[in-house]
Amino acid sequence: MSLRCDRLLADGQAVKTMAKRGQRVTLKALDTPVTLSWFWRQHEDTGEREQHFVVATEVLSGPYLVRLGKRRWAIEACFKVLKHQFGWDAFGQGTRLGMYRWWLLGFISYLLAHWQFLASEQTTLDWQQAAQKARQTLFPQEVLACFLQELADVRPTLAELGVVITVARVPVAV
Repeated sequence: MSLRCDRLLADGQAVKTMAKRGQRVTLKALDTPVTLSWFWRQHEDTGEREQHFVVATEVLSGPYLVRLGKRRWAIEACFKVLKHQFGWDAFGQGTRLGMYRWWLLGFISYLLAHWQFLASEQTTLDWQQAAQKARQTLFPQEVLACFLQELADVRPTLAELGVVITVARVPVAV
């Protein structure tokens, strides 16, 4: 489990003051002793190093606990992106099959956006921009259909303003 750096131990010290990884400590307001360790990780947006604390109720070595914590952190980062960038926070599937379908679609979206980012050779990952670029590259007809629908929706407003927009196909030489 991850832990905030200002979480207090039973003796009143903050966990960030601990000097040795893999120590058995007791957290304030918790009777069960836990093993405490930490690892350093670069922040995705700023590039600065962040210290992440992990605890386990089992007696584990510091390096092994760090390995488990890093693995969990990487998985949580994936789900955080799926939730906020691919709409998982709005899904409410009531069946197991519906949940599997939604998970599969979200994971495919995540992979396509990630591959688009890798192909673009950009240095900073912006999930929204990568997803939009993947959509434009892989599904141009769908992008055009959405644009035409949006244009049809705003046509009455444009007509009130005296604006007419015409969309026409142009022959493209191959």
